[in-house]
Amino acid sequence: MRESAELTHMQGELQDYLLQRFGSVRLARWATRETLRRLSGSPILETVGNPYLYAVGYALSLALKCDAEPPLATVSAAAPVLVP
Repeated sequence: MRESAELTHMQGELQDYLLQRFGSVRLARWATRETLRRLSGSPILETVGNPYLYAVGYALSLALKCDAEPPLATVSAAAPVLVP
C-alpha cells in the first residue's frame, strides 16, 4: 500500500521534471505513465535508498529511448513500417 501512495505522490514531480528536461508535454506524460506502470508491480522501490531518484533515472532512460525511437503506440497507422 505504501508503494502505491509513494508512486502517486511522485507523479506530479516526475512529470514536471521530465517536462523541464525535454520540453515536451507529450513525452513527459508518456514517460511518467510508463514509469509508474512498470514500477507499480515491482518491489524495487522498497529496496533502493531514494525511490524518487530511482524513478527519475528510470523515466529519463525511457524518455531518451522513446525520443530516439517512438513507441509503437505513437506511430500513425498511415505511416508505412519498413521491415528489413
